[in-house]
Order: sequence, then C-alpha cells, then structure tokens
Amino acid sequence: LVSHIRRLSQLVETQQVVIVSLGGDVKFSCRLMEPKDVLQVTWQKETPGGTENVASYNKRFGPEVNPPFNMKVLFLYVGLQNCSVIIRRVEDESCYKCLFNIFPDGSITANLGLVLVLRILRVSEFLKKDEAPVQMEV
Repeated sequence: LVSHIRRLSQLVETQQVVIVSLGGDVKFSCRLMEPKDVLQVTWQKETPGGTENVASYNKRFGPEVNPPFNMKVLFLYVGLQNCSVIIRRVEDESCYKCLFNIFPDGSITANLGLVLVLRILRVSEFLKKDEAPVQMEV
C-alpha cells in the first residue's frame, strides 16, 4: 500500500516552491504524468483553521471558483489531466494543493509552497525629487 501511494504521488508534475512579490500574481500548474480517469481537479489552500477549497474543475460541471476567492483566482488552463490557476494580488505566504480525484484510484495530491517576497524600499524612494537626503551625525 505504501509503495502504491508513493507511486501515485510521483504521477503529478508541479512546482514545489513558487516565489512571488507581495501584491503580485502567481501561477500554479499541476499535470498528471500518466493518463487516468480523472473526475475532478480541486485546488486547496492551507489556513490556520484547516484546508479551504479554492476552486475546482469537474468533468460534469466545468470550472468553479468558490465565493471567497471569486475575484482572486482565475483558471488559466482547464483540463482533467493538466490544470492551471492564477492567484491574483497575493497577500500571504501559504501552502496550496492540487487534488486529482481519480476513478478507481481515489485522490492524488500534490503540495505547492508559495513563498512571499516583500519589497524592500530604500529611503530615497520616499523623498521627493527636489528634497535632499537628511544628513545625520554620529
């Protein structure tokens, strides 16, 4: 059973870590390496309260983004073997997952880590063009 689970998890090709600037957009992709009978692909976000469903693509009902994420998540590519989403205006560092619900194997999950890079501003960016930098004596 353990070797079967390990083999299933190796069937998904994805980014392990994605780096994005605060407020930037990030693309996540998951692709099955072997053809399977996929019924649904689900994207999830890990939160302090547990796992939250973000969006899904269902064989019967098509793509759907859950209400809290309507303005934040877009499907870039929709497919049961290969699926991509864009998360807009990233505000936090999180772990996301894509799940392939497969008949008769069950669910295959791939974890995607999102690393948030904060923009560091220099003091000169705050000064107006005609202002001189402040001199400090030590």
